[in-house]
Amino acid sequence: MRTILRRLQKQKFVTSFKIISLGIGISCAVILFYIAFNLYSTDRFYPDKELVYQVFEKYTTPNDNSTSRIIRHPVAGAMMTDFSQVEYGTTVRKDWDSPYEYKQEILNLETYYADSLLFKVFQRKCILGDAEHALKSLNTAVITKSVAHKLFGKENPINQTLTLRGSRLIEVKAVIEDWPSNASFDAEVILSFETLKNEDRLTMSWHGGDSFTGYVKLLPETDVSMLRSKFNAFVGKYTDLKKLNASGYNLEYFIVPLIKARFLNNNNLITQILILVLLGTLLLALVCFNAYLLSVSQQNRMKKELVVRRINGSSYSQVLMLIFKDALFQFSLALGIAILVTWNIAPIASTFFNFSILKIITSVSFVSIFLSVTAIIFLAIFILPSIRTMRGMHKTKTANKPIFADFPLALQIGISFTLLTFFWFVFQQLNYIQSFDKGYSSEGITYVELHNKQLYDNHAFLKREISKIPGVISVGTSDDVPLYGLSGNIFGTEPSGDNYRIFRHLQADNDFFETLNMTVEGKGFSNTSNNKNEVIITEAVADELGFENPLYKTIYQTRGRQFTIVGVAKDIVSGTIHSKIDGIVFQKFYAPDTYTLLSIKMDEKNMLATSEYVTRTFEKLMPNTNIQLKYYNQDIEAAYKTDFALKKAVTFFAIIATLLTIAGLVGFAISSIQKRMKELGVRKVNGATEWNLLTLLNKNLVLKAGITLVLFIPISWYLVNSWIQFYAYHVPITPIVFTVALMLVLFVVFVTVSITVWNAVRKNPIESLRYE
Repeated sequence: MRTILRRLQKQKFVTSFKIISLGIGISCAVILFYIAFNLYSTDRFYPDKELVYQVFEKYTTPNDNSTSRIIRHPVAGAMMTDFSQVEYGTTVRKDWDSPYEYKQEILNLETYYADSLLFKVFQRKCILGDAEHALKSLNTAVITKSVAHKLFGKENPINQTLTLRGSRLIEVKAVIEDWPSNASFDAEVILSFETLKNEDRLTMSWHGGDSFTGYVKLLPETDVSMLRSKFNAFVGKYTDLKKLNASGYNLEYFIVPLIKARFLNNNNLITQILILVLLGTLLLALVCFNAYLLSVSQQNRMKKELVVRRINGSSYSQVLMLIFKDALFQFSLALGIAILVTWNIAPIASTFFNFSILKIITSVSFVSIFLSVTAIIFLAIFILPSIRTMRGMHKTKTANKPIFADFPLALQIGISFTLLTFFWFVFQQLNYIQSFDKGYSSEGITYVELHNKQLYDNHAFLKREISKIPGVISVGTSDDVPLYGLSGNIFGTEPSGDNYRIFRHLQADNDFFETLNMTVEGKGFSNTSNNKNEVIITEAVADELGFENPLYKTIYQTRGRQFTIVGVAKDIVSGTIHSKIDGIVFQKFYAPDTYTLLSIKMDEKNMLATSEYVTRTFEKLMPNTNIQLKYYNQDIEAAYKTDFALKKAVTFFAIIATLLTIAGLVGFAISSIQKRMKELGVRKVNGATEWNLLTLLNKNLVLKAGITLVLFIPISWYLVNSWIQFYAYHVPITPIVFTVALMLVLFVVFVTVSITVWNAVRKNPIESLRYE
C-alpha cells in the first residue's frame, strides 16, 4: 500500500483528475440507465402482469380519428359480464391532487376513485384492514403506507377520518404497500365509486360520460385474438353502430397488455427512453475513453519501473499484479466518490422521475446496472491499458503508430460536441417555452376550485364578494382552466352531422375572458343574459369549420342542438406546447357543479397580501369549508417540470463531459510529451522555437479533432431532432449552432493541449535529451 501511495503521489494531478471524473461519470451513467430502465419496465412488477389488459377507445369521425386510453362507457364491467374469459373488470377515475385535512394540516394527495374490483385486477399487499371491501361503501378510502405514516405516524390509521375538500368526511378502511416508482397507477388515496356517485360526479353510461380508464384481467390460457374478434359485436350490443356508421362515425374498443399500454400512441415516451439510453451510453463512453487515456499516461510513467522489475527477475504475472493493485486502489476510490455523488444527485432526479434514493439503491435492477457499468469501466482502466503496456515492454524498436491510436480521444471529443449541441438546443427550447404566446395572460392570476355543493351553489355570491377586495382586479367563473388538457365535445356546421369535429370545450362567463386578458372579437357573452345557446370560438375552430367570417354563424352539437357564434378569441394553449393548439368552443357558464372554479386576477405588486385577504374572506363567508388558492404560473411550471429537469440534467452532463474531455486531453498531451521528449530536445537544439514545437504538437490533434467533429454532426443532429419532436412548437435546428459548437470545441482542444505542453517546450533541451 505504501508503494502504491508513493507512486500515486508522483502523479497526483493526473490521478486525482482520473479518480474524480471516474466517480462522477459512473454515478451519472448509472442513474441515466436506471431512469430509462424504470420507464421501460412500467407495470412489470405485478405477479400476473401477463393477464392484465387496459381498455382503449377508438373513435372515428368523417374527418378525424383518435385512439385514447380514456373511456366514456362502462366497458370493463360489461366485458366481465359478456365474456367468460374476462375474470375481472375494473374502472378507475383520476382526481389529480385533492386537498385533505387532518388535525388542521392540509395535504394535497394523488387521488383516484375506483370500483370494488380494483384489487382483484391490481394485486397489492394489504398491510391493514380489508382493501377489497373498503371500496364498497360510501365515503371510504384505501391509503398507501407512506400516506398513513405521514398523517398518523404510529397511530392505527384504520377508521381514522380525513376531511376532503373541507366538508366531506372520509374514513380510512385499509392501508396498502406503496406503488413502485414504475407503476402507471400511482394513487396515494383511493376512494370508492359510491363516494363519486354521492358527489354527483359518476357520469358513465352507454350514452357517454366523463373520463375514466378501464382494465380487465383475463383467465389463464385465454385466446386473446379470438376475444378481440368479438369486440365489434360486443359494442354493437350496447350502441347503435349502424346509425353511427351511416353518418360516417365508428366506435371501437380494444385491449392492450398492461405492460405495453403506456407505449401505445406515446412516441414521446419511447423517444425519451432512447435519449436517456443514448445520453447514458455517450457519458459512459466518455468516462471509459477518459479513464483509458489517463491510465495509459500513468502506465507510460511507470514503464521504466516495470522494466527494471523485469530485469530484476519479476515475472509478467507479478508485474501485471502491480498494475492491477494500482488500478484496483484507484477504482475503489472512484466507487466511493460515485456513491457519494449518487446519494446527492439521485434525490434531485427522484423529484422529477418519482423514485426514492433508498429504494433504488436496494433494488435488484439498480445493483445490476451499477455492477455492469463498473465492470465496463474497470475494463477501460485496467485490462486494456495493461495489455498495451505489457506489449510495449518487450518491443525492441519503435513501431509505427497504429492508425487508430488516437481513436479514444477522437470519440471523446465527438461525444462532448454532441452533448454540447444538445445542451444548447435544450436551453434555447426552454427559453422559447417561457416566451411562447399562450394567447392569455397568467400573470397575477390564481384560481379556486369550488368542489363542494355549499361552495358552487354560492358561486355568484362568492364572486361578488371576492371582487370587492382591494387588490382584486377581476374574477371570472368557469368549469375548467386552460392549464391542462380540456375535455372535448363534437361540433359541426350541419344539423345532419356532416362536417363535425371534436373540439375542446369550456364553460365560462364574460368576466373569465377579461380576467385572462383574452382578446375577443364580437360582442361576446352578456353579463345580463343567460342565453345558453351562444358560444365564443377560437380562431382554430373557425379555420377547421371553414368560416371566413364566423360571427353570428350557427354551429351544431350532437343531437342537433344549435349555437350562435357571438365572439372569436385568439387561439390559446390548453396544456403545454408539446401538443398542437386545439380549437376551443366556449359556452356561456350557466350550470354550477363540482367542477366550478373562480379565476381571480390580482395586482401583482401586492399579490401575497391580496391572496391572504382572499383566503380569509372565503373562511369568513364559508366557515365550514376549506379552499386552496392555486396559482396559474405555478401550475404552468409544474406542467413543464420534466422539461426543466432535463435542462438541469443536460447542463450538468455537458459540464461533466467538458471536464472529462479536458482530463482526457491532459492525459493525451502528457503521454505525447513523454513519448517525444527527446525529439523535442533535438528540435530545440536545431533551432526550433517554442511556438514551432507548440504548433507541431497541436496541428495533428486539432486536424483529427476537426474531422471527428464533422463526422459527429449527423449524430448530434439526430439526437436534437429526435428530442425536439416532443414539441409541436419549437426552435428551428440551424447549422450555425453546430458551426459555433465545432469552433468552440476546437478552441478548447487547442488551449488545453497548449497549456499542458507549454512547460515541456520551454524546458532546457539538455534536460529533454537526458529524459529516460
